[in-house]
Amino acid sequence: MSRQQEIQKLSSTLNAPKRMFWVSASKRARAAHDLSILAPEAIPDLIDALAGPGQAYAANGLIAVGAGAIPALLQALHGPGAATAAVVLKKIGATCVEDLIREFQGQGAAYAVLVLESIGPPALKPLIEAVENGDPESRMWAALTLERMGAWAAEAIPALEAAQNDPVPDVRDAARQAIQKIKAK
Repeated sequence: MSRQQEIQKLSSTLNAPKRMFWVSASKRARAAHDLSILAPEAIPDLIDALAGPGQAYAANGLIAVGAGAIPALLQALHGPGAATAAVVLKKIGATCVEDLIREFQGQGAAYAVLVLESIGPPALKPLIEAVENGDPESRMWAALTLERMGAWAAEAIPALEAAQNDPVPDVRDAARQAIQKIKAK
């Protein structure tokens, strides 16, 4: 059996409808594990499974792949498996912070905020940099993320105070809200 045929067979097991009782949870878990070993060729199959019956197993497989799956997971933030992709990115952690900040310019911005918030302190310096030097959309989303981080983001207050004078009203508003929330905790 060729490597591609093996990937297709494992993907079929992972994505089999739940009504197929002979495809047990352990078979799905094993398929996801085996697909993670076949990365990078199998990453697209694991990504596709994020929106299907084997999503939890696919997520675990992508977590096992680690940083090599980040580009595909960022793309998945734009599709039907976006919520699960966000959970996987959270588990991968700080290695994807810069990529998530770049996602502020795309459709996955709201998920990027949630993941960066959950990553916490390792995301602070890049978020502060985005508030200070990013494009207007990135500055706004970075301020919103810092707001959600609350007291953890106290060191961002000087950058947020400066952003209150931003020429873009949405950035000014986000900075103001973030400062209020950070100081309230």
